[in-house]
Amino acid sequence: MRKTRNPQPRSLPIKVIRVATFGRLDAAYNNAGVQNVLAETADTAREDYDRVMGINLQGVWSCMKFELQQMRKQGSGTIVNCSSLGGLVGGAERGIYHAAKHGVIGFTKSAALEYAARRWDGLVAPRRLLMLFCGFAVMPQAT
Repeated sequence: MRKTRNPQPRSLPIKVIRVATFGRLDAAYNNAGVQNVLAETADTAREDYDRVMGINLQGVWSCMKFELQQMRKQGSGTIVNCSSLGGLVGGAERGIYHAAKHGVIGFTKSAALEYAARRWDGLVAPRRLLMLFCGFAVMPQAT
């Protein structure tokens, strides 16, 4: 029997406190990463897949979800999601890790396009949704 979880990110209580104290969330940085157990795809364990995806992909998604709700309510904000060069390439025995980091890029691009088209109080919000790859910042362009 597979158990489902909806873990709260560790940084969430800090963000809630900041919003309660300052009334807003102007910027957020999301970075989550663990490596999978090195194995060929056919030999990977479901538990390792769930662990890596739960931290690397679901962790970033969970943060973005709550950050975007607050930023949408206040009408502005900036989110920076840290992926990895592993989100741009593949590598032998690291498929789970690479899939999760590709997913972070996909979430970031999709959210950037969703919110770039919205204008709140004359501003495009969030003002920026960035991806970081080992120190390089890329801002997806809305088309």
